[in-house]
Amino acid sequence: MSHSLSGASCRWRPWRLPSPLSPPSSPSVLPHNSRHKSCLSPSTRLRCQRLSSCDTSPISGACFRVRSPELAKNAHQRLLLADIGNSGIDCAVVQNDKITAFFKANLKVGFAELVEKAGGAPQKLVISSVNPPASERLVQDAAESGVEALIAGKDFAIPIRCGLKRPKEVGADRLLVALAAHRRFGASLVVDCGTAITFDLVSADGVYLGGAIAVGLGIAADALAQRCALLPASISPKPNPPLIGKTTEEALSSGLLHGFAAMIDCMVERFRQTVEFDFCAVMTGGSSALLFPLCRNIADFIPYLVLEGLFFAFKG
Repeated sequence: MSHSLSGASCRWRPWRLPSPLSPPSSPSVLPHNSRHKSCLSPSTRLRCQRLSSCDTSPISGACFRVRSPELAKNAHQRLLLADIGNSGIDCAVVQNDKITAFFKANLKVGFAELVEKAGGAPQKLVISSVNPPASERLVQDAAESGVEALIAGKDFAIPIRCGLKRPKEVGADRLLVALAAHRRFGASLVVDCGTAITFDLVSADGVYLGGAIAVGLGIAADALAQRCALLPASISPKPNPPLIGKTTEEALSSGLLHGFAAMIDCMVERFRQTVEFDFCAVMTGGSSALLFPLCRNIADFIPYLVLEGLFFAFKG
């Protein structure tokens, strides 16, 4: 059976938070988009149908049950989740055990600016970081404001089994996206399109199996601009470019976006040929909105999957 997905049968399906979860004053929430179920293999489609009857996403909170007095205490706290990367900070506000809003921030902002964007001070700041200098500065800022900051993998464990030779080398963000995808879909391959593009595989029984790391879209664009004298000094790919570019701008957008989408599709297919189990391929990260429409082997686009995983990990 072929596992490749037919681009012709895939359609966008916009999804937003139900209105009761988002106060009018809360920051805007980016949509979750998934392809039509016909894009999934039969076993993955059945698994997704089973999950749909009991939503495992922390956005709805429908299936969350408090399992200890400590979790009961945390359930009513207002939390600020922060995913600190190399290019920026993704944040989520948690109120009454649900994620109510997402927003983005510059790496240079302080804790006070995050609080302002969040619409109020949290009781705790919960962090995932691949950028130690930025996270250390934010932890210090929070402490000066009287808010406790906790870092995933340091102050609390990420509850996923790791099947690697040297598990300490794996970034917290990669484990968190695997955790979140497994809670949503079971066996999954997560393509995280950030500063780097990472591929992270998790089995049906929740074991993180490793993956691959490739150069990111922004780095590739910057390298072209810096090392090719006749190209523009700044390159920003435009969405949905024609494959055959008629201008330099179109040609650059095509090479970057169609080229990276083809690389992602090929990698997904190679993962399928290598492992002996079916999985759901999903995409997240800052460049996903540009790449997802051009990919044929990606079933789902979830913009803030690291933050969902961070929420799951903090809850234990």
